[in-house]
Amino acid sequence: MNSARDLPLWTQMLIEKAARLPVYYVANPGNAGDALIGLGMFSVLRRVGLKIEFWDPSAQPKQPWLALYAGGGALVDLYRKSESRFLSALSTCDEMLILPHTIRKFPDAATEYLSKISVFAREMHTLSYLHRIKDLRFVGIDHDLALNLTNGDLIDAQKGFLAKFILGLLTGDLYSRARIVKRSKTAIPSKLRVSRYLKSSNGVLNCFRRDAEGTSAGRNVVDNFDLSYLFMVGTESQAAIELSANLLLKTIDASRGIDTNRLHCCIAAALLGRSVNFYANSYYKNRAIFEYSLQQRFTGINWCEV
Repeated sequence: MNSARDLPLWTQMLIEKAARLPVYYVANPGNAGDALIGLGMFSVLRRVGLKIEFWDPSAQPKQPWLALYAGGGALVDLYRKSESRFLSALSTCDEMLILPHTIRKFPDAATEYLSKISVFAREMHTLSYLHRIKDLRFVGIDHDLALNLTNGDLIDAQKGFLAKFILGLLTGDLYSRARIVKRSKTAIPSKLRVSRYLKSSNGVLNCFRRDAEGTSAGRNVVDNFDLSYLFMVGTESQAAIELSANLLLKTIDASRGIDTNRLHCCIAAALLGRSVNFYANSYYKNRAIFEYSLQQRFTGINWCEV
């Protein structure tokens, strides 16, 4: 068992709450970056010997329960599907613990339930916002969950894609199995395409997002591989999380370095000892997390202004 000082700040709160309420993990329906967040969370839970179930919105718990809401950046007024999932869990749970998160604004419909929420920010902008909300049960700050991955976790995560795939087909429900199959059909060819590129190039990957959080950075890059999107197998089961993380980590580990405005491509590369040119996303998230968690820890990350 790890000592308390080796564990993230939210762990003790979760252990105390889990002693009186069953815990269900509410995943963000996100990309491979969200999978890396989930992998970091499960690494911590494994160290403290805590097992939890994934929340199924179609089969609500019959007893009082704690919603363990995934870390990440879902509550930024950009992702309606994530907000809907958040509200569904919040309105039916008895308490909610939000793991280290970037939050620009809680959905308006959450107002009547704010007293249920204990929440950790993962950077100072969110912490400032949360401190202005009087009704929250608890407000704290901790680092992005992916930063809890150990060297051993990074090695294990890159092993056995096929074994992880088969396990996902054997253990998940019908929906999660179908999702794994469907998304693997696009993720695996993408992995092969990136691998071919790495063999014929200088080994540096361009990994720029071009969605709602994209910026002008990387917009004109021809050979761009948005790895977080390409390897989006799922986050709603542990098998899906492990498959997404496997593809992301193996690909970045095979590179010499990356240029990116994807936070978790940056974190994955830094954890693997690869160099990173790191750019802003469309709002403060990347810069704020770089300042709070990354710039003192990783010498290989170079912050770049567009």
